[in-house]
Amino acid sequence: MTEKKTSDAQIKASRKWQEKNKEQMNYIRKRSAARGFLKITNKEDINEMEQLLKNRKEELVMEEYESLKTFIENDYAEKDFGHGDLEEFDPEKIMNGETVEVLSDDFGHKHSRVKVIISSDDLKLNDTLDVYTVNFMDKEVYVYYVNAD
Repeated sequence: MTEKKTSDAQIKASRKWQEKNKEQMNYIRKRSAARGFLKITNKEDINEMEQLLKNRKEELVMEEYESLKTFIENDYAEKDFGHGDLEEFDPEKIMNGETVEVLSDDFGHKHSRVKVIISSDDLKLNDTLDVYTVNFMDKEVYVYYVNAD
């Protein structure tokens, strides 16, 4: 039986890829080490890991929330609906799938409100000025610009 040997060209190509992708290689190594650690953990370690995972998930959710909020604020400012920071943009409601209405204050005049709806269904709303979809927390989010009442 002959032993298969990796060619020098393949070894060289693999090393070159690893050099170009150091960040991904570090991630793969750390992920592998974490999985190996999980196989030997005790209950105390698991409880600690659960808390660390919960905290990290909350951080990631807040990063996505801030990204979505900034995106909507910038998009909103580019349109002629008003400008300024969005008021009452509640990430917890968005995460729970609730409709969030946000009023824009343009020098004391309410120009429009933004409805942020997490839904796979496109809703038919009256007085819609614009609508688009974005990806938020691996869900399709419909963002509606609706005339103020």
